[in-house]
Amino acid sequence: QVTTNIKHKCLLAIMYGGGLRVGELVRLRLEDIDIESKTVFIYQSKNNKDRFSILGAKTIPIYLKYLEGLRRRKSF
Repeated sequence: QVTTNIKHKCLLAIMYGGGLRVGELVRLRLEDIDIESKTVFIYQSKNNKDRFSILGAKTIPIYLKYLEGLRRRKSF
C-alpha cells in the first residue's frame, strides 16, 4: 500500500506472492507470466534449475493494470 508506482507494486506482488528471489525477479520477462494458468516460469533458479511458481489471485489485477499502462505508453 505504501508503494504508489504501479511497476514497483507489481514486481513486489509477484515476488512476495510467488516466493521469488531477487535474482529470479530481475531475469523475469513478460512472456514468463501466464495469467490463464496462474503460473510464473522461472529460468535458472537455484542450482540453475527451471521451475514454476504461482501467480497469486491478488497479483493478477495489479499485473493487468501494469500491462495496460505499458500498452498506452507504446501506442504513442
